[in-house]
Amino acid sequence: MNHVFKFYCIVSLLFVVSTAFSQSTVPQNPHSKQPVLIDDKHAESLKMAKENFDNQLTSSNSVWKSLTEKQKNKITQIESVRESALKKNEAQITAKKGYLKTLELFSSENAHVIEKTKSEIAKLAVERQKIKVRFKKKIRSQFTAVQRAIYDKKD
Repeated sequence: MNHVFKFYCIVSLLFVVSTAFSQSTVPQNPHSKQPVLIDDKHAESLKMAKENFDNQLTSSNSVWKSLTEKQKNKITQIESVRESALKKNEAQITAKKGYLKTLELFSSENAHVIEKTKSEIAKLAVERQKIKVRFKKKIRSQFTAVQRAIYDKKD
């Protein structure tokens, strides 16, 4: 019994050490601080995604740079209210999902209640999208025609 215990301890220790060692050794490019991609299959896609992301940042920054202080303050207020509404909606969705999990685990006989809860979650998700669109329109209404054109081009 004692030998079996020692054997399992040694095997476990070897497993932990080998796992830690294998995860800590990432091949490095000597000319860069970034790790070398072992699989360059998606390198082109990653490059295009990064360029697209950079372009989006540039266009949204150009709108922000052209705003007056009054516009910036108003948009900041609108965004604050939007975030509050989205957090409230997300809390409701999270609560409904928790309730749904409880129903699914403990009462498989109440299929009607489960479907009703799923429907309520879907309605809350639709409401979330409506909140986003409503506040996007409010923010857009603060722009001049030129700023609107740049903002619309971003999407």
